[in-house]
Amino acid sequence: MPQVRFEIPALPSDTPPGELFLTGEHRDWSSDPAGWSFGRTAAGAVLEAELPEGELLSVKVRVRTPSGKILEEGDPWGGRSPAHQAVIREDMTVSLPLAGWQDRRAGQGRPSPSAPPREEFILPAPWGEQPVRLWWPEGATGNLPLLILHDGQKRGPQLCRGELGRGRRRPHSGARRPPGPRRRAAGK
Repeated sequence: MPQVRFEIPALPSDTPPGELFLTGEHRDWSSDPAGWSFGRTAAGAVLEAELPEGELLSVKVRVRTPSGKILEEGDPWGGRSPAHQAVIREDMTVSLPLAGWQDRRAGQGRPSPSAPPREEFILPAPWGEQPVRLWWPEGATGNLPLLILHDGQKRGPQLCRGELGRGRRRPHSGARRPPGPRRRAAGK
């Protein structure tokens, strides 16, 4: 079996004292450090393990504090971070850069993934006023070729293609019309 060296290049400055260990799908995300503890180095930590070749790893670093509390690596704002992924191929080194630890901030203060809207207004509707927020690419001028509408629910957006702003909009569902003659409704 291949030898895998897991390296944490540098520990975050807020790393609590305790036992650093590796967990992941290969361990059913166990919080027991037995057999998977890192040895600390001057700046970071190292763990050597044997794993089957071809295994797809999804792993995270955790620490068990002297009080027994388990903390998992997180993002710089104390929120969750994605697992590190690797495919085991021969003897290899897997770098595990850590940004921080999950804490009571739970990601609050994280910058927004998008810019604020460039225009906002209230649209009157029979069921009540609806806020409308508009975003468009920086530097865009004139008519835009695509409009994406989203109702705020966790459903896919509706797309409209055409020359927007000139009153000609065509709803677009993403599906193509099957080939063949087009039929007209009676009386049209």
